[in-house]
Amino acid sequence: MENKITFSGNMTAQINFAMQQNYVPVFRNIVMTNNSEEELKSVKLRISFEPEFAKVFESAPVDLRPAQPVEISPINIIMLSEYLFSLTEKIVGSVTIQALQGEDIIAEETKNIELLAYDQWSGINFMP
Repeated sequence: MENKITFSGNMTAQINFAMQQNYVPVFRNIVMTNNSEEELKSVKLRISFEPEFAKVFESAPVDLRPAQPVEISPINIIMLSEYLFSLTEKIVGSVTIQALQGEDIIAEETKNIELLAYDQWSGINFMP
């Protein structure tokens, strides 16, 4: 599948229970850019997680003009506190970002995310 849309934005690389309790967002924003020559109507952004440490996010539909970036913000990811609290070791999960037109996936990207145990800290590079 050739991606008609590219994604960019700010994603947190590590998540733990304390970050969820303090409302640290997984995504600050996502920018979708239409790489095709035609306008894409009613495109939705969908974000899903493996393992399912958060609920699936789906945005309102937007129209994307060729080569014109559109920012989707805020992205309110609802994390499952019970799951994050139950972790006793770090695990690597994935985040799948999709652009949908109707039920058709027109672009998709997968990124890794580290899920830390409730008593692990991400270090001073992220949150001193």
